[in-house]
Amino acid sequence: MSQTTAFHLDARTEAWAHLARAVLFVVVWSLVWITLDPFGSLGADDQPTATSGNDLWSYVSFGLLAAMVVCATIGRRRQFQAAVSDWMFLALAVYASYTVVASADPSSSMKRYLLFLIVAVIAALVGVLPKNRDEFTRLILAVAGVVVGLSYLGVVLLPDLAIHQATDAIEARLAGDWRGIFPHKNLAGGVFATMVFIGIFAARTGRVGAGLGLSAAAALFVLLSGAKSSLIILPLTLIVSGVCAHVRSALGRAVIIALPLAFLLAIGVGSVLVPAIGAAVQSLPFDTSFTGRTDIWTFALDHLAQRPLTGHGFMAFWALENTRLEVDSNESWAGTASNAHNGFLDTALNIGLIGLVLTVIVLVIKPFLNHAKARRQGSDPALTTLFFQLWLFCIYLSCMESFLFIRANQMWFTLLVAVFGLRMMARFRVATPAAPAQRAS
Repeated sequence: MSQTTAFHLDARTEAWAHLARAVLFVVVWSLVWITLDPFGSLGADDQPTATSGNDLWSYVSFGLLAAMVVCATIGRRRQFQAAVSDWMFLALAVYASYTVVASADPSSSMKRYLLFLIVAVIAALVGVLPKNRDEFTRLILAVAGVVVGLSYLGVVLLPDLAIHQATDAIEARLAGDWRGIFPHKNLAGGVFATMVFIGIFAARTGRVGAGLGLSAAAALFVLLSGAKSSLIILPLTLIVSGVCAHVRSALGRAVIIALPLAFLLAIGVGSVLVPAIGAAVQSLPFDTSFTGRTDIWTFALDHLAQRPLTGHGFMAFWALENTRLEVDSNESWAGTASNAHNGFLDTALNIGLIGLVLTVIVLVIKPFLNHAKARRQGSDPALTTLFFQLWLFCIYLSCMESFLFIRANQMWFTLLVAVFGLRMMARFRVATPAAPAQRAS
């Protein structure tokens, strides 16, 4: 075989490999966002199953994707090794495996832990699939556009399945709130809020029309979803990230980020823990029960005290029979609780205070340090800002919603992608590409 023929074969093979990686990137985000059960019915005879991780197909589909993502990225040795060698994350995973063994329900914990590992592998490596930033932008923008389009079409063509109804078996009081392809308005609000950041990122990298269009459509959906937490935290994230962009001191940025986080924790779980804070919160001119969350936080804190160090087992507490019996018999309960509506509190409930400390290090402290390092070394500011905003929004939202460690949950996956993305930006100096001509779409 001549050298020319071999060159053409190598080029053709690389072209096919490049196409396969791009398709795989689209499939990953499509499965995460759209799931295997979009527009799930919430009627009395149906229950939402999206992202539950309990059915066989979730394990099969994500397991196959994880294997394919590993095979597709292992050739990019430096990036692959950097993505999978986060020792603090590995320490957290090892400790979590102990809580599986010590769980009050080891079987359920094991199933949830397995999917947690699979999803973590995918999230760590999905950013390695695109060839460059431009391809990443095009692909993520395309998938986000499909999700937005499907959700708006659902509102028009399938309102019974895209808008909460008074006939819903659970939380009929949400009637009229948009949920799109998602099983709940709070999840829809969170996902569409992250798409606002993706649209801003796309606009900053040259796709002004498509980017701003996505941001506008996503922001409108957040508003119509009635997801109060996302409605508050979306502009908060934009303000905090904007201020941080003009602060050179890492300590100054840490204070700016920590103050809203401390405030959200204080008016939430803190209002139950500290009577003085609770009294101050009750004087505020809005629903100080946070739609019944205070009852949930009180219940969760009482049970955390029973097993404070190691928790009740990895993602086990709310599935325990004793927990469900107490929930059903609790007359003050607001709605049907399946989590603590606070990711950090749920983490402590399930894997204990030891696990909570490790989680804060992995998901809060290290990403901040990686962002600071990426800024110092001049990594691509648009991509760094995208990961920073996604991370910031998710940790703030965790003060009011529970999605940490919830297997294939869209918000959990997004947080993991942001955490690993900031790690990669800190490990590799990703230079800003030459500015492309601005495109309308």
